[in-house]
Amino acid sequence: MFSLSLSTEKDKGPYILYLGLENKIGSHVAVIGSNVNLTCESQNTRVQNYFTKNGSVVQEGDGKHYTLYYMPDHMRNVKVANLEIKNVTLEDAGNYTCFAWLDGIRKDSTFSLSVGMYFRVKFLNLITGSPSKVESCS
Repeated sequence: MFSLSLSTEKDKGPYILYLGLENKIGSHVAVIGSNVNLTCESQNTRVQNYFTKNGSVVQEGDGKHYTLYYMPDHMRNVKVANLEIKNVTLEDAGNYTCFAWLDGIRKDSTFSLSVGMYFRVKFLNLITGSPSKVESCS
């Protein structure tokens, strides 16, 4: 007795293993003025990757502040694609999609980046006369 299973394109790789802000698991917020790395890890070092923002391909050298890095990790058989966004502005908020393709099959994953402000305020406590500090992120 034998069984036959049909494989569909959906079942085949490449697979995107992770898409998110580097070293900020669970965070979707970048602070204005900071630098962030959007990391996309794909199974298989032969995968080709590219990023889009709100449907437009992200490219270096187009007057923006993006840098792209591609690094194979042969020990884990993973390709790491990094999109570095320098000096984050409100315009950087949006939906970033990482595309991975291999052997004619393309997969994608989307990450929604929000942008916020971090501010620090010092004020004099009128009751005690001592300085107080308030830290907030909005």
